[in-house]
Order: sequence, then C-alpha cells, then structure tokens
Amino acid sequence: MEKIAYYLKWTLRIGIACAAIYDLFIFNWVGIAGGLAILLSTFLIDYINTNKKIISDKIIALYSIYCIFALICGVMLNFYDFISWWDLLMHLFAGIILGIIGNSMFNRIQNGKKADPLIRLVFIIGVACIGGIAWEIYEFTVDSWMGLDTQKVLLTGVSDTMWDLITDLLGGILSGIYFAIFDRRGI
Repeated sequence: MEKIAYYLKWTLRIGIACAAIYDLFIFNWVGIAGGLAILLSTFLIDYINTNKKIISDKIIALYSIYCIFALICGVMLNFYDFISWWDLLMHLFAGIILGIIGNSMFNRIQNGKKADPLIRLVFIIGVACIGGIAWEIYEFTVDSWMGLDTQKVLLTGVSDTMWDLITDLLGGILSGIYFAIFDRRGI
C-alpha cells in the first residue's frame, strides 16, 4: 500500500502542476488557488509523517484519489460545470472518505478495545457531517471574501448547499453502517 500511496500522491502533484498551467491560460484563478492549497497539503502530510506514521498510507491514497477527481477534474478541468451530478458525487465520496477517517480516529481512541457498533456508527456519521459543514463554511467564506458563487446561491438559493450536506451525510451513513457491521480496524 505504501507504493500505491506514493504513486497516487505524485500523480496528484503532477496533475495539479499540469492543470495549473492550463488554468493560467484560461485565467481560472480559483482552480490555481485550490491546486496550490492541495499541493501544499500533500507536503504537510509528508511532514506530519516524517518521524512517525500518523496518517496511514490507505488514508493518503484515498485523499489523493479524491483530490484528483474533485480538484483536478472538477475544479481545474471544469467537470463541475459540464457534468451536472459531479458535485453530488464528490460530496458522496467525501462523506465516505470522512467516514473512513472517522473510523480510523475511533479505532485510535478505542486503542484496540471493542466498542458498541451504534456508538461507532454515530461517531463516524458525526465526523462525516462535521467535515461537510466545515466545507460549506469554507465555500461560504470564499464566496463572501472573493465575490464568487461556488455555492451557486444565485442559481439555486440554498438547494446546492443542502444537497451537498445531504450527500455528505449519506456517505457518512454508508461508511458508518459498513464499519459498525464489520468493525474494521487498522485502516
């Protein structure tokens, strides 16, 4: 898994560089800014893992895959504009990935002890929902400060934000049910 995570991380980094060059030509400053933020986050993950493996290779691989689809395809190559359901799909995947991260956090908190599946389920759903809410707050802040409309408020009112939160919740429920039933450890 270590090699897969490594190659995915470098695929993401190279993809961001290529997409950023393309975005320079079309003046997509939001794509470039998002790309830089994600690029820096990959180096931050490396720094965090320098002395002790805190973030697992599986989480790094999932993060890299998600960023390739959400950022490079979605923002930098404009899939969000051309594929109507792309945003909902990315929020569903984000909810699932946040649920996986929530399960990993739960396992660390439990430190190998068995836990009630219902508590695990609620914890995982909570992490996925908090992540979704944090993202929507980020979009709202960017829209307010930069005069953008990433939340599509002008087009949909609050519908886009609500559907985003609903699909984050659904992703959290799906991963939460999976882990509550199978009680996976060590991801």
